[in-house]
Amino acid sequence: IKDNGFTQQVIYCLPKKKPSKIPLLIVSTALVVFAIVLILIINYTSFWITPLNNYMQTITSIIEPFFYLDYKTVIVFSSLLTLILGLDLFVDSK
Repeated sequence: IKDNGFTQQVIYCLPKKKPSKIPLLIVSTALVVFAIVLILIINYTSFWITPLNNYMQTITSIIEPFFYLDYKTVIVFSSLLTLILGLDLFVDSK
C-alpha cells in the first residue's frame, strides 16, 4: 500500500489537547486524603450518626428535584448541552 502522506496531514491538523493545569495525581491524592479524614472523623466521634444523617439529607434534597422533571425538560436540557459541547468542539477545531 502506497502512502501519499494524507494520514500524516490529517493527524497533524487534529486539535492538540491542552495539558491540565492541575495534575490528576494531586487531585486524586487530595480526594483520598479527604476520604480518610472523613472516615476517621466519623469513626472516632461519638456523634457520628448526626453528621451522616445531615449529609444524606443534604444529598437527597439536592437530587430529589431531578426525579420530578418532565421528559420534555430533560430532552431540551440534553439537546442544549449537546449543542454547547458541539460548538465548543467546533470552536476548538479552528
